[in-house]
Amino acid sequence: MLGYRTIALASALSAALLSACGGGGGGAGTTPVGNTIDFPLQAGYKALISSGYTINFDVSGSCTGTGTQVNGKPVAATFEGVAGRFAVTSTQSITLPNCGTSQTITGSATDYFDASLAAVGSSITDGDYGVFQAAATLPVTVRVGDKGPFGTELLYADSSKATPTGKDVFSYEIGVDTASTAIGTLTTQDYDANNVLVFTEQDRYRIAADGSLTLLSVDIQYAGTNALHLVLTPK
Repeated sequence: MLGYRTIALASALSAALLSACGGGGGGAGTTPVGNTIDFPLQAGYKALISSGYTINFDVSGSCTGTGTQVNGKPVAATFEGVAGRFAVTSTQSITLPNCGTSQTITGSATDYFDASLAAVGSSITDGDYGVFQAAATLPVTVRVGDKGPFGTELLYADSSKATPTGKDVFSYEIGVDTASTAIGTLTTQDYDANNVLVFTEQDRYRIAADGSLTLLSVDIQYAGTNALHLVLTPK
């Protein structure tokens, strides 16, 4: 993941892929049910970061295919000259055999966290270097109906921060699911250096009463004339 993004592939999609694909998408779910449970979202997300994970997924939408993301466990690191940080390295691969021409897209990134596992920055291989304006912290507890912003990451061409390239704005929303669970949507809006929206990513999790999170889908929608839309669903 990048910061609070589950899938980093959006930043690695090539111009050829964008021009080859049109719009698309879809999804399905069960009849939602509301509740008044306090869900420990922050603890649940920290547990997810701490454990590391491998996700194999199917791709639908403008193109179809398969992919994998692997997130390592946090290791001690220094970020922006500050020791006592933690780094999480992720690698991604996605194969789209019917998107213009068959393509396999790969990417890797390192996310940085403070001692409490709040996101403080990121570094994408051959991509942006990001620094959060303030450590991105999700609410300790949430209920169905809660929503709001929780972080802005400023992006640069490299760690010198001499050339701004845009920003990512993060928000969350808690929706209805069942009598004992909720759906948490973590949204990333990526803007270029001219403050023009590039893409929106929505990561949907099922939240259990104990705060544990199960990834349901990742929806990546590009803005502009290409309108590339990919939906990644864990197998």
